[in-house]
Amino acid sequence: AGKYKVITWPTFGGADAVIMFNQTYKGDAEMGKLMATKEFRIALSHAVNRDQIKESVFLGLGEARQGVPAPWHPYYPGDEYAKKYTAFDLAKANKMLDDLGLSKKDANGIRLLPSGKPVTLELSVVPAFGAWPDVAQLVAKDWEKAGVKVVVQIRERALHFKMRDSNDLMTEIWNDDTTAFPFTGNAKVDVRNSVILALGTLYGQWFNTKGKEGEEPTPEIKKIIELIDHARTVGTEGQIKAAQEIYKIWADQIYEIGIVGLTPMIQ
Repeated sequence: AGKYKVITWPTFGGADAVIMFNQTYKGDAEMGKLMATKEFRIALSHAVNRDQIKESVFLGLGEARQGVPAPWHPYYPGDEYAKKYTAFDLAKANKMLDDLGLSKKDANGIRLLPSGKPVTLELSVVPAFGAWPDVAQLVAKDWEKAGVKVVVQIRERALHFKMRDSNDLMTEIWNDDTTAFPFTGNAKVDVRNSVILALGTLYGQWFNTKGKEGEEPTPEIKKIIELIDHARTVGTEGQIKAAQEIYKIWADQIYEIGIVGLTPMIQ
């Protein structure tokens, strides 16, 4: 007794459940364009009742946050970005969706696209690590209150990954656990990596083939890659500055909707 010291592994931030929107989805042109619209993603973020999800899925632990590093990590971009768009405000979400030209609804209250088709998202979920199927079902109910139909599709992991690689996923739920090391490994902010979250499969192809294949990324995605490559050539202070800038862009553009993070969930 007294010989051993217990050392706990600290959490570095991110989020234990995030929903990523595929920015290069081609399965439905209208929905692909909508998912690539920042205001649409912001509206859906405000439509999520994170407190309810935290209480029912995460036992009341953690906090509503985007997928950025923890407050005690040097890469933390600040409270403004960690909490950006996380306030539950259904009225604001509805107004934003109306302003996007989605004010017409069908008999079930689902918003209609210009073509007359209902606004429908498929949310692909792998039942691994976290209680993500439960999170997905609760998010689906929240979004349908805002007039967006959600089809929660539970998939086996290999099939899910295959669909990600072939650019067939619309949205997917996982975690964002690589915020402490954006410049190494399979960091999820780098579309060139073979990662779990499908930020933009065709963006990755474009970078990896020097523009011969895929789709040219947005200026914001290009800036993130520029910052990653720059950080690999400088020292610690330069890397901290680059990382903070990356996560400011990441949270502001809301490519992924962070749900709850800083929980004791171990992965």
